[in-house]
Amino acid sequence: MNYQKNMYRVVTLLVYLVIFFSKNVLTGQVIHEQDFDRFTHYKSEDWITYAPALTITSIDISEDYIFFGTRYGGILRYDLYNRKWRYPFTTSNGLSSNEIIQIIYNYNDFRWYARTAKGIDVLDPSDNFWKPSYREDLSSIERRKPSEEEINRFYRNQDSFRFPVFFRPPDSQLPDFFTPNEYLFRKPNEILDENNRIFRFTDRIVDQWRNLWLGTDGLGVARANLDNLDLIINPQSLSDIYPKDVEFDATSAWIGGTAFGNRRDGILRWEFRNNLWQYFDDRFRFDIYNDQINVIRANQEFVFFGTNEGLVKYDKKDRDWHSFTTAHGLENNLISDLYFEGFTLIIATDGGVNWSDPPYTQINEPQDNIMDNVSITDICPYNESVLLASFRGLYYFSATKDSTNFFEVDAAINDIGITAANMCNDTLWFAGRSGIAYMDRKSGKWTSFTQIAEQLRSRIHDIKFSGHFVWFATNDGLLRYDKKMDYWYLYTERDGLAHNRIYNIDVQNDELWLSTRGGVTIFRWQRPNRFE
Repeated sequence: MNYQKNMYRVVTLLVYLVIFFSKNVLTGQVIHEQDFDRFTHYKSEDWITYAPALTITSIDISEDYIFFGTRYGGILRYDLYNRKWRYPFTTSNGLSSNEIIQIIYNYNDFRWYARTAKGIDVLDPSDNFWKPSYREDLSSIERRKPSEEEINRFYRNQDSFRFPVFFRPPDSQLPDFFTPNEYLFRKPNEILDENNRIFRFTDRIVDQWRNLWLGTDGLGVARANLDNLDLIINPQSLSDIYPKDVEFDATSAWIGGTAFGNRRDGILRWEFRNNLWQYFDDRFRFDIYNDQINVIRANQEFVFFGTNEGLVKYDKKDRDWHSFTTAHGLENNLISDLYFEGFTLIIATDGGVNWSDPPYTQINEPQDNIMDNVSITDICPYNESVLLASFRGLYYFSATKDSTNFFEVDAAINDIGITAANMCNDTLWFAGRSGIAYMDRKSGKWTSFTQIAEQLRSRIHDIKFSGHFVWFATNDGLLRYDKKMDYWYLYTERDGLAHNRIYNIDVQNDELWLSTRGGVTIFRWQRPNRFE
């Protein structure tokens, strides 16, 4: 009798599971990857990466461009006739590596060559992609230089510093340059910044308009006018960071991340109109407690940075900084996410939730202890407040009511270990260790993708939306779900990503700004007649 009862229970359970999964789990969940020729499928400008490129290793010039090889950031390029910086060339545009040892223009075949850490590449002018070269070395290509007659003419009139075109003056022949207030030039080849850090010139060349272009070992590109001897520092890249987030305001992009190498500029601002790059380093600003950035959020008056050691606030009008830590009421100094609910800033930490109201001088903490010591990974909007994603599940949180409640999930995947969540119209999405799921808020029905976790086996950091596409930032690439076609595709470095590990996605019209471990990659995903 007991045996029959037990068998009945087992059969009943199996029937229940079949019914449950048939209603909540979609079948045929296959992640597709590249099976096409990248160079014919994409255009070169479909993938653009800005990577750390403040150390210049090599410079050369053609009739139209000056190219600057860099240590980490590929090739910077300046359009001489239009006097504009164009997007850099990196592995996103076919380079074998972003570590450039030598860049050279061959006037015999009118092609650019780059010796990288992984081989020699050549720029194909037909499609603007870099491809492997048949050359084993570049020693047979001579860099263009002025004639002996031109050089001799210069030596007879050294005081004017009228260097001939293509000349590369040695340090001993450089003039005493005039620099902006924040820099000091010290002969023969040192530049001191406002914090007394010393940088030196690397390669250099004179262009057709009497400008001397100089590379540095940490300040990026410098340009000297040989008529008035003004020296301008003109960096065009990230500092030495792994970017974690990008935030846009009216005129700029704020970029933050965690540092590598000897420099620790974790915060930078890229002003689009004037193409100016400004860097902020906590070692030299006493009011920035930490600049190892995980997340950035901005409103009209302030920019907030969630760091490994607290919250940093920047006042746009007064241009001053202020930092908050556990001493000011934070539940934990490690901040994983920030979100504006109206004017209220909600702060997700590794030990609970906080919030701050205008003028953002005080940190508030919940009266209850439901979220104490709970590591929060993400914040997303829900109804009139927010949902907090955590390794213990989803929590509904209202700062106005100072209330926290557990959010019941009826998906076919486990809601323990949630790493990302977001809302799009009437659908709530979340991702965790056991897969991806979404809820239709009108019907209350959950749809689960359990097989995705088995194929991906990777943490999902962020979820964003554009049209009928859902995008997932993962450790293995950019995952896209097409809801209309029920189709999954994973973009990787083979497509054009700077690095497969993506921390955040920012949607800007038909562009995705992806904060990756190798730099900020801009993906122009919406091209007519292109399908991955």
